[in-house]
Amino acid sequence: MKGTPDPRGPRGKIIPWSIIAAVALLTAACFNIIVEEPQPKRDALTVMPVFGELNSIPDPLSSNQGTSNSPAPELVPANTIVGPTVIPGPLFTITPEPLPAYRLSVRGVPAIDSILALDGGRVEVSLPPREPAGRYWDGDVIHLTAIPEEGYRFDAWGGDCINDGNVCTLTIDGNKDFSAGFVPLDGFFELDVVADPAGGGQVQVQPSPVAPGGRYVDGTHLELKTIDSEGFGFTGWGGACAGDHRDCRIVMDTDKAVTARFAPDFYTLTINRTLVDGAGVSVGHGQIAVFPFVDPPNKGFARSAIVSLTVDPDAGYVVVNWGGDCLGLAPDALECTLIMDGDKLVEVTFAEEAAEEAAEEAADDRP
Repeated sequence: MKGTPDPRGPRGKIIPWSIIAAVALLTAACFNIIVEEPQPKRDALTVMPVFGELNSIPDPLSSNQGTSNSPAPELVPANTIVGPTVIPGPLFTITPEPLPAYRLSVRGVPAIDSILALDGGRVEVSLPPREPAGRYWDGDVIHLTAIPEEGYRFDAWGGDCINDGNVCTLTIDGNKDFSAGFVPLDGFFELDVVADPAGGGQVQVQPSPVAPGGRYVDGTHLELKTIDSEGFGFTGWGGACAGDHRDCRIVMDTDKAVTARFAPDFYTLTINRTLVDGAGVSVGHGQIAVFPFVDPPNKGFARSAIVSLTVDPDAGYVVVNWGGDCLGLAPDALECTLIMDGDKLVEVTFAEEAAEEAAEEAADDRP
């Protein structure tokens, strides 16, 4: 029949139906092969915020596509995320102001080290000075520790330190000044020697001190001797020494003070504002003789000299008053005696004899 394919093929051969069926089954099996890619491990769910709108995206691993060999749906990307525009601000440079700086000093001397040496000991400063050198910043807290030397003990603080113990704490809020005193332990004593006046002479002491700080060991025997300066002489002791002998001996069993007194070799005498420089002076209405005479080279009287003043009024005049270092004599006395233990001043007043008699008579007539 025309139009019906010949099962035998183009050459009239017959193709068995069994073969055709096997080829069809093999083709179908090939098209049903599913290639599975390993799925990502989904132990935890991570949620990440997405700004903007997203198109619906089907899950490529959903059950609807688990065994299908149809192509996976196309993923639609999220819209582009646009954040706020960042405008850089101006740049500022902040320079901190320096803290105020103050000075720490010991007895008025700036403390520029951590260890300050003093007589009999030292003071250790917990915080070394900052910059600028020798100064501290406002608010610094400093601990001062007083440490005595061998043979000494700490005595007391002074200045801005008022603590009782050997540690003083200072908070720096201004300039600070302090002092620390150390004293010798029992068995060491100090000798203070003074010459009065300072230029009048000096005192030699034997032996010299051997204890720390120029002090003497308990029980030391000392010999003191005075040496006069030119124009001065020794007049006597004061304090631990007594008398007017040039030599003095003491035993150091405690702190002691000694004063050696000196005086000028010559003193001056002034009468009625006239400096006596010879055998006497004229006072207007009389003469005053002076004995002994003034020593011409020195224009004065030897120390401790006894000087007599004798008045010789002019004719018709009498003495009516004494003053100065002769105050207290009878008004009509004609002589005054002085001991020259210093510069002396004398005043003598004269009056006419007739006027004096009239004054006496007027006084007698008063009721």
